[in-house]
Amino acid sequence: MTPAIDRVLDALRDATGLVRQSGGQWQARCPAHEDRNPSLSIRPIEGSVLLHCHAGCDTLDVLAAINMTPRDLYDEPSGNELARYQYTDATGRPTRTVHRLDGKRFTQSGDKRVCQLYRLPKVVEAVTFGRTIYLVEGEKDVHAIESLGEVATTGPQGAENFGKVDVSPLKGARVVAIVDRDAAGEKWAALVRQRLAGYAAELTLVEAAAGKDAADHIASGRTLAELVERPESDPAGQWDEPLPLGWQADLPPFPIDALPPTLARFVRGLALEVQTPADLPGSVVLGILAACVGGRVVVVVRRGWHEPTNLFVVPVMPPGSRKSAVIAVCRRPLTEAEMALAERVAQVIIDRRTEREIREQYADAAKRVAAKDGDPVKIMEAQEAVRAAEQVTVPSWPRLSASDATPEALITLLANQGGRIAAISAEAGIFTALTGRYSKTPNLDPILMAHAGDAILVDRRGREPERVDAPALTLVASIQPFALREMVERPDFGGRGVLARILWALPIDNTGHRDVEPPEMPERDREAYQALIYDLALSMAERDSPALVVLSEAARKVHLEYHRTVERRLRRGGELGADLVREWGSKLAGAVARIAGCLHAASAPLGEPISEATMRAAVELGDYYQAHAVAALAPGGDDKETSNARLLLAWLIDRGLTRFKLRDLQRTGPKSLRKAPDARPVLDDLTEKGWIREHQDGGWEVHPHAGRLLKAGDTGDTGDNPSVSAGHSLSHPVALPVAPAGDTGDNLAPDTWPVAPVAPAGDNLGDTLPHPLSRENAELVAPVAPVAPLWPDDDTCPSCRWPLDSSAHYQNCEATR
Repeated sequence: MTPAIDRVLDALRDATGLVRQSGGQWQARCPAHEDRNPSLSIRPIEGSVLLHCHAGCDTLDVLAAINMTPRDLYDEPSGNELARYQYTDATGRPTRTVHRLDGKRFTQSGDKRVCQLYRLPKVVEAVTFGRTIYLVEGEKDVHAIESLGEVATTGPQGAENFGKVDVSPLKGARVVAIVDRDAAGEKWAALVRQRLAGYAAELTLVEAAAGKDAADHIASGRTLAELVERPESDPAGQWDEPLPLGWQADLPPFPIDALPPTLARFVRGLALEVQTPADLPGSVVLGILAACVGGRVVVVVRRGWHEPTNLFVVPVMPPGSRKSAVIAVCRRPLTEAEMALAERVAQVIIDRRTEREIREQYADAAKRVAAKDGDPVKIMEAQEAVRAAEQVTVPSWPRLSASDATPEALITLLANQGGRIAAISAEAGIFTALTGRYSKTPNLDPILMAHAGDAILVDRRGREPERVDAPALTLVASIQPFALREMVERPDFGGRGVLARILWALPIDNTGHRDVEPPEMPERDREAYQALIYDLALSMAERDSPALVVLSEAARKVHLEYHRTVERRLRRGGELGADLVREWGSKLAGAVARIAGCLHAASAPLGEPISEATMRAAVELGDYYQAHAVAALAPGGDDKETSNARLLLAWLIDRGLTRFKLRDLQRTGPKSLRKAPDARPVLDDLTEKGWIREHQDGGWEVHPHAGRLLKAGDTGDTGDNPSVSAGHSLSHPVALPVAPAGDTGDNLAPDTWPVAPVAPAGDNLGDTLPHPLSRENAELVAPVAPVAPLWPDDDTCPSCRWPLDSSAHYQNCEATR
């Protein structure tokens, strides 16, 4: 089989023309965006190839642009297996084999009784000669470092099992441990410190300067000298993670029951299974709905007021909150629908492409003949041949979503996909791309126009103009709190109206209170959700024109009264009266109409008007997003007390203070806090929340990681894998029963099983929670709302027990035939 590097380079030459070698890697124009200066790095490592677009294009998008998949990045993929990593003993005798499978899954074979380091003979030799050993979390990272001529190693069975690895060969060695930027990396780093601190001669913990891990760092063209050193272990003793500063105080919980029953059950089940606040899957599912119907459903509020159904939905959560895991699960049926659409047109694309290539070759030959003798007849024949070739239209491959794209790439996607696309990402890359990450001038016009549905026309030098008459961009991105604060402070975001178009959600971070053995979602809930989204995405993609959905008279009255209420809130001094919040509130009535259109498309035929119940559900969601938007966008994003707390923390961090006294604050601190009566409440607040603590010699100590935790994003967030770390209690008390092991959830009764534990107010440690939950300690659990059965009688078929509104019910139930 052709090595992966040759396949990739050949495909890039065909697509972009320019591929040049530079040292141990190649540079090429990225095929996923308009690339004048080669920004795509291609580096071969043992068994595979690393790709990195310096303009921020997702690797999947780069591969799709050259008709490849992640399998093509491996030298010898076979069946479901992409690569094999052979472990040996110190003499080179094979012991264990790690098999890398599709979907970043791994299996083990061979002698599993021994747990040795990878590349053990090279490690032993390097330690003997005093060379630095790079310790990483995966075999692919080892190969990446070896491509630079250094020695690297890892252990089998994943990051959490490093405690089982025999590290005796590293005694007395100089070790540099490269920690992945995710939750699993934090646990791995703790195990590395525990095993090697004082055992290895030197131990340094570092992180990638770009991307999540060592492979990403090297793929970006950086050297090992550019790795970023991590903070040292806590120098001041044991500190708990401090509580958030004001972001989620007194915010309402996500109204799960405002969603159609199938979606509500899925959101409840996923929140409990992944142990994340219900706000996260609830908002993401609403965004996935908009991705299905955006550009295909338009709500007629009244004559002259039409609202499209694309939405911008952005939950704000810190690292380690399982954002990536939730988005991946919610997005899966949309991806499957996209694959089904691609299969339908694959043969048409191939046939049209072949026909066009043949006609172009014929036209080229005709032009050469006409140019040679200048015969007018032959010139006319050449012109006709060129016209015939131009008339052969090759359809674009169907796309419903993209991960991360520049504004130019978004315009191209919208133009190629009939004006509709969804940008779905667990990170803030889409925002940084839109505001000038790769250019000095922010380009906000595409996102503004694509939200409103205004026509986009772009003229580019050397290329055909791109026109999108009715764009419908849906945006689903979960960002970190520090990123929100930075965007609020940027005038090019707030002043241009980008922030005002977003439905913000600020879930409570309950990390530390998560159930380590959460119940799984009932499989039928998962399948019902997947069937609904899959069918909806396909049916909407097959439409040639948008469906106009009107309001019933009752729904119109509900929306009219809500619109009047919002208008009153927009007055100066009202709930939505602050400048940036006022701009957001001015779009709230329209956003509620959009939400109503999405809910209607998921629960009723498009030919029917939107019902009163659906509009009231949309209003309930509108009130939820209003409360969260006020918290996110109000001046400073916080009240005065919280703003002062942030001000004091920033002052301490900027000066690198680990201890301070009141007199230090009075002499050189922020002017607004130099007087003791002003400073005392702030100090008390920071002490209560765990950012500072009183010292026995007087004054206060500062949390050793205050700078990193305040920014809440230095570790990134690309590996929120629920299979790696423990669960996460719901951010708000959602009434959910805990099923016995192996129970699918359909036999639960409200008076049979207690609810999952909810941390008492102000409990940061979780040590007051009984665990594991049992009948014996159920009475110790903090009281919550009454439990509702997972299978209410009013929307479940008594015959097949499937939800009445699911595709599975209509397809499989005997009662429907």
